[in-house]
Amino acid sequence: MALSEATVSVSEEYLSKVVDELAHNAFKFSKPGTPVRVSLASSQGIVTLSVADHGQGMTAEHIARIGAYMQFQRKVQEQQGLGLGLIIAKRLAELHGGTLAIQSQLGEGTTVTVKLPGTTAV
Repeated sequence: MALSEATVSVSEEYLSKVVDELAHNAFKFSKPGTPVRVSLASSQGIVTLSVADHGQGMTAEHIARIGAYMQFQRKVQEQQGLGLGLIIAKRLAELHGGTLAIQSQLGEGTTVTVKLPGTTAV
């Protein structure tokens, strides 16, 4: 886990929701015994939060369809919930002037990166 202090203009509740959704998905879809990496960095007024896993991964099509409120491989993965975690995190980031990006390789894992306007703590 690599973390640094930073300040963002997001309520504690919303930031906590973003972190919770990303971490929950990473642990839920990781292969047993593999690490989940969380990092937080601040540079040039941008705070970057990344959560990476070694789980099932997603195809480019899956990533493109996230906004369509889809769940992937529900029957195979026995997922619970509504499948809205990533879209909620993405919308919260966008509402605060940020972005959410997903890099994934099927069968290898996924890294979700949220960038928010911020400043380095002094």
